[in-house]
Amino acid sequence: MRPLTARSDVRFVGDRDTMFVHDSRNPASEECFLQKLVEDGLAVGFEPDTLEQAFNEGFDYCDTCIGAEEPADLVSERRDSSSETSRLR
Repeated sequence: MRPLTARSDVRFVGDRDTMFVHDSRNPASEECFLQKLVEDGLAVGFEPDTLEQAFNEGFDYCDTCIGAEEPADLVSERRDSSSETSRLR
């Protein structure tokens, strides 16, 4: 994970405050105010720039810009493991 100082060519942008990952290539991400995250110093990028890497680093997907766009098996797999973790807390 690395802090972002500009949106540039990064596809997946993490919000360190909420721990949600956003897809900057999805037009719906405009509702997620990604530029504000960058300006506020809350935006992070992933290496490699993949949704899987964001999941590996503890981020969950944003329902607005990823929920309807990513492959159902990848998204549901992450949600299933997240709900199991939250039940254990």
